Amino acid sequence: MVKRLLSLILLGFFLSGCYYDGITPEAELSNPNDNGDDTSLEPGVITAGEWNDSDNWDFWLSLYNQNEELGLAISRWEIDALHRYPLTITDVSGNAIPNAEVSLIDENGATMWRSMTDNSGKVDLWDDLLEYQASTVTQIRVRQQGELLFLQPLDQVSDSIQVNPSSIETSERKVQIMFTIDATGSMGDELEYLKVELEDVINRVHQNLSGLQIETGAMVYRDEGDDYVTRPEWLNSDVGVVLDFLKGQSANGGGDYEEAVHTALQESIDLNPWDSTAIARLLFLVLDAPPHENRAVVESIQNSVEKAAQRGIKIIPVTASGIDKQTEFLMRLMALSTNGTYVFITNHSGVGEEKIEPTVGQYEVEFLNELLIRLITEYSE
Repeated sequence: MVKRLLSLILLGFFLSGCYYDGITPEAELSNPNDNGDDTSLEPGVITAGEWNDSDNWDFWLSLYNQNEELGLAISRWEIDALHRYPLTITDVSGNAIPNAEVSLIDENGATMWRSMTDNSGKVDLWDDLLEYQASTVTQIRVRQQGELLFLQPLDQVSDSIQVNPSSIETSERKVQIMFTIDATGSMGDELEYLKVELEDVINRVHQNLSGLQIETGAMVYRDEGDDYVTRPEWLNSDVGVVLDFLKGQSANGGGDYEEAVHTALQESIDLNPWDSTAIARLLFLVLDAPPHENRAVVESIQNSVEKAAQRGIKIIPVTASGIDKQTEFLMRLMALSTNGTYVFITNHSGVGEEKIEPTVGQYEVEFLNELLIRLITEYSE
């Protein structure tokens, strides 16, 4: 009944064209118990928004020049998303070429940055992202399965590149979706709801994209000194295995503000059986606290971002109550670097503690499950 009342309230605002500043929860939501087995919860309760900084590049540049918190995040984590080369790779008929390896090449022929095109043939490349490079970008190179498709001087390249592969590489109709979730005590106000939302997402994605091979995986993580640091169920096609894994998790541990984000991210990227021929490789990072801040962690985060970009794994953060502004900007920097997008849980549902308002333009409030299904579908078709 509570869910139905909230749904009607939100639907009324959506239909009237209102966005984030017009929705107020009218009902008190039930609190799940601590055992992770509350069966009274239903999906379609948690609300969220999405903001893609690549699609809103001018807005990002305005923040870059004016926002102190973004400047501090760039300085702290040494990820500087400013010098961007947005490209679209198609064949001569205009069809998108997914899973093409696209690289920035310097005057000595060395690779400065490389990434993979997604299902739409799009990719953002970066210069000076993780460190200042004394060399200069001189060429753009496109390869697929080892075949050189394109190598041209930068000043002769537009943002749309047509290639003519000797044989059309058919990406495997596989979609890989990994959920890496903070399960420390501070997530206790939202984890039980999130488990229900994610169960709905996984089930409906399997139904809606029945023509594709869907692989899902999940990891929960805590921090050093807790019962565990990471607990994974790696990518696989058995939906029941992943759902049972999620149902068995609960929030505990932690204690300090920072958590073992870097370890969870590194293992999710390095230890999963990611398929380079899949049409989509998506890593949803669900958290309410930043990584620890020290030299080893900074380098680990940087390495994970670079590897994700190289392997065409989109990092899509989903932030919950508890994050601060610098964590928000770190998540957005990670999303930008890997051609992902930024998702944030909002206060409109009344679930969990107070969330900060993101530093973004106007966004639409959606139910989290619907938002995630929309993103997965967009990146898979």
